[in-house]
Amino acid sequence: MRGFTLISVGSRYYGEWAYNIARSLRFFLPDCLIQVIYEKDAVSKIDMGIFDIKTEVKTEHCRRNGFLSPGFLKLNLYEYIPKEWEACLYLDVDGLCVSNPIDLLNMDIDYGIQTNGTTTEGSGVYSGMQWMELAKMRNAFGLEKNDPIPGTNSSIQFIKVCEYTEQIFIDALCNYFLFESKMSRKDLLLKWGRKKINQQLPDELFLNSVLAKRKDYSIGQPIYFNLKSSPNFVGEEEVRKNYKFIGLFGNESFMSKGIKNMYKSELVAMGMKQDLDKLIKNKFVNFN
Repeated sequence: MRGFTLISVGSRYYGEWAYNIARSLRFFLPDCLIQVIYEKDAVSKIDMGIFDIKTEVKTEHCRRNGFLSPGFLKLNLYEYIPKEWEACLYLDVDGLCVSNPIDLLNMDIDYGIQTNGTTTEGSGVYSGMQWMELAKMRNAFGLEKNDPIPGTNSSIQFIKVCEYTEQIFIDALCNYFLFESKMSRKDLLLKWGRKKINQQLPDELFLNSVLAKRKDYSIGQPIYFNLKSSPNFVGEEEVRKNYKFIGLFGNESFMSKGIKNMYKSELVAMGMKQDLDKLIKNKFVNFN
């Protein structure tokens, strides 16, 4: 068996995000299996019947040093895959499915993640991965000069239950703990979390650090993101034709009007209506 895995922790608005994307998955795959990893408060206002498997999160995975820590939870994802599943397609909940994703769910690979590219540069900043300066990252995690550092987006990950994939998460967690013990958030180029409580470490940094030693992990870019700083929105039909999902990256200051309008129109097509602006305003994790 295979299915989709979602996370709903933090505020109740993440329950609404999770419900919306689950509805969109069922729009295309009515009989698909959907798991939600949740905190009780986050899902208290939604109909949990839309999920087939409901897995309450361990507090030590979603709360770190007293703060909500979605990045740390995502590095522990492998532990939460249902025992009876052979694989899952993990999705961040701040997006929607816009075309049939069955080919992604049925991939014959061990692990896959959306990837913007790689670089073998030894210093400077790679535009596809701006969490840390390249020389500092290579030194911190013991990467060789020819190891291609990827720029991943962990909003979508294909995770097969196997030793190879389990080791990816083990190694990424080891690098997370290494960073905590020897470095600080001052070593990051980008800060992740609300300004007043910037306590986040990005899971993508640590996944990038271990994938640099591996191959065949890229699944291209099945999620369409459109930022205000990006080229113009390509149009809803083009997005549906060329992508499987849309994602609402960051907070209000990052998202284009086109991507927000498409999210709203997709909800309407499913017979739903929601205050998207309120959902966006209450996203916990934002870029500073």
